[in-house]
Amino acid sequence: MAEKKHLRSEKGAALIISLLLLLVLTVLALSLINTSTFEIGISGNEKTNLEAFYAAEAGIQMALSQLPSMEAIPRTTIGSDSQYWSGSVTERNNPRRLESLGLAFQYGSDVSQFGFRRIGIHATGESEGAVRELEVQVKGNRPISPTTEY
Repeated sequence: MAEKKHLRSEKGAALIISLLLLLVLTVLALSLINTSTFEIGISGNEKTNLEAFYAAEAGIQMALSQLPSMEAIPRTTIGSDSQYWSGSVTERNNPRRLESLGLAFQYGSDVSQFGFRRIGIHATGESEGAVRELEVQVKGNRPISPTTEY
């Protein structure tokens, strides 16, 4: 009969339920911490990649500002950890000159009178180890004679 009394006793049931609830909450908290840490890493990578992209964009803008000169854009530091140059990743120490792509003729204009220079600009930006390359083609804004060689 003492055995039946012991089975009917609810002493300790609240302790077991609270321990199980605490275990569930602990697992949930660890999962949230893991997810947050992962998301912080992703956002840091995105920030670094954007900084590299904007550094390459700065190289493109620098090349556009120096036109009609076709000189290379040397490696230039922006802030403390970003830089840009003209050319690809392997041309970091020996930047590439802007590339002449020949003539582009304006639609609707007399082809025999005016052509516009097409210029290729390749710029690379780097920030904290992330590298981004941009390549654009620009049509010169001043007409030149199609017989001019350069």
